Amino acid sequence: MNSILIVLIVFLVFFVGLGLTYRTNDSSEFHTFRRQANPIRLIASLFSIVGASEFVIFATLAFVFGVQSLYFFVGTLVGFWLLSFNVSRIRKNAASEDQHSIPDFAEDRDYYLVARSLAIISWAFTFTLVLMQVMIGGDLVSKISGLDYEVSAALVATAIALYLVFGGYKALLNTDVIQAATMFLLTLGLAGWALTTTDVSAVSGPAEVPYLDVMVFGIGGIFAIAGGPEIWQRILTAENDASAKRSLRVSGVAMFIWGVALVLLSLIIRTTMPDANPDTAFIDYILTQLPPAIVGLMIILLLAAMLSTADTELFAGSVIISDMIRGRSREPLNMTTTRVVIVATSVLAFAIAIFTDALLNVYLSLVYLSFITGPTAFALIRGHGTGPVFLASVFGSLGVFIYLLFSDQLVSWLPILILVIASVPFFVAHSKPDQTQDAEAR
Repeated sequence: MNSILIVLIVFLVFFVGLGLTYRTNDSSEFHTFRRQANPIRLIASLFSIVGASEFVIFATLAFVFGVQSLYFFVGTLVGFWLLSFNVSRIRKNAASEDQHSIPDFAEDRDYYLVARSLAIISWAFTFTLVLMQVMIGGDLVSKISGLDYEVSAALVATAIALYLVFGGYKALLNTDVIQAATMFLLTLGLAGWALTTTDVSAVSGPAEVPYLDVMVFGIGGIFAIAGGPEIWQRILTAENDASAKRSLRVSGVAMFIWGVALVLLSLIIRTTMPDANPDTAFIDYILTQLPPAIVGLMIILLLAAMLSTADTELFAGSVIISDMIRGRSREPLNMTTTRVVIVATSVLAFAIAIFTDALLNVYLSLVYLSFITGPTAFALIRGHGTGPVFLASVFGSLGVFIYLLFSDQLVSWLPILILVIASVPFFVAHSKPDQTQDAEAR
């Protein structure tokens, strides 16, 4: 067994061990950290939703969008601040209704079919991010250790699942502090190093990108945050409104700064390796262009990023499904159910990861799924729309998404149609509760 493989296994075992140290039989602690997350944990956890996928995807996008890739991070900054202005509305019934994410707001208005539809879409959103971490993690571990890709992907998926099965939300929040600091500092450091070894005047992107494509990409950044189920989960588990609001705003600024460094690094990769395969350019750059010492740091960076995103998304999606299974009961969520969903989702991610390499389409899929969840969530918390209108808009926008996915038109301006249809409830007045009583559920 080579030394790199030993380091990798020790690293993965270390995080599983951290999960064990936070093991609990208290459902409230396991699922919500007793809704006492402080700003430090929240900022770290909100920031560390970025993961290994962003490094690889933005190196790919540099070949398509160039410096205009930064519009995505302008969008994420807007998304965080947009949520911060709605914290009080989002948290209004968080504890009393035991709310966990976006689908709960439809259920709070007795729109049960809408709630279940949003639960499935929200789970799909989180699942695509888990899938990307398993794909990228498996590829990385395989290339640097010599293991088969299938074995490497299985190691990654297993480590993530065990870590969460034992530690739950409490483990996730505490380890995110380490992971976020590692990702932020090492990314800035690597971008700075790359600048010193590259002729800055030679750094460039594609000559022209269609304006509408760039606009959709920027809007994607807004709703990737504002419609992210895992972001709403953190707002709902903050210790108070002020902590949630402060954490969102600081996280938005931190992610934008990090995004500037990442886009700069991606442009340097494009300039250094103009003939590289865009889908593998980032990992190829690490393995062929960096000194051995920096390669070691980058491996740590990518593994930390991969685990931080995978555990965040896997846990958020599993809680959403567990909440859906609980139904209308307000009994505490069942930890066994959540743990089973965690394991099942990990197995599914591994199974799909060994059969697909369409990484860019997977990433764009999650962005455009947030075009459904984001507008729907805001319409719900602001009291717009009716049950039948929500149901029609959710299924209509989902239908457009599926069509664009299978017709390979995600890289275009057409996904804006998803957002338009999902926003229809904003323009419909909400009837009084005794007049609606969830006609769509009956």
